[in-house]
Amino acid sequence: MNRKTILLLVSIITVISILLIIAIVQSFKYGTLVIESKDENLKNITIYIDNKEAQTITLPYSLKLKGGKHTIRVLTEGLERFENYEVDIEANKTVHLVIGSIYNAEEVEATEKFFKKNPLLKLLPYKTNYFSIDFDQNLETLEITYKVNIKAAIDTPKYEQYKKEALIWIRGKGVDPNSLKIIWSP
Repeated sequence: MNRKTILLLVSIITVISILLIIAIVQSFKYGTLVIESKDENLKNITIYIDNKEAQTITLPYSLKLKGGKHTIRVLTEGLERFENYEVDIEANKTVHLVIGSIYNAEEVEATEKFFKKNPLLKLLPYKTNYFSIDFDQNLETLEITYKVNIKAAIDTPKYEQYKKEALIWIRGKGVDPNSLKIIWSP
């Protein structure tokens, strides 16, 4: 082997070693969340982790999360009921989140009223090439704020066009946009 080949091999081995060290160090920042139910009839749920995209999962379910506090929103399929949980994940530890029973009549009734008042929630997040609509919920007051992200710069004709399309979509679902608290962003 010539000198260039040896240097190339040493460089490759060094890069691989550094990447392995980074991967090992990163793995120490993550913990495991196990989502379970005390109700054996509850199998499929939709979860939102830190108000990001929805995932439909089958219980029990296990996932890795970065250490720290996380908000887990659970939508129980069939009854369309939200439950909100706060979990504190520690590196290299497992946290068990046991969600409630789906057969609490008072909660089911309250949830049905909640969805009648907020019919768009079942449809979110919603995304097109021109806009996306999602929401945040104040966990203390349960107030809903809709977040509409227009995929164009403000003060441009496209922004106004896409905003109108978002409003048309909302109205098309039988909801008056003026009755909603909406935050618009480019």
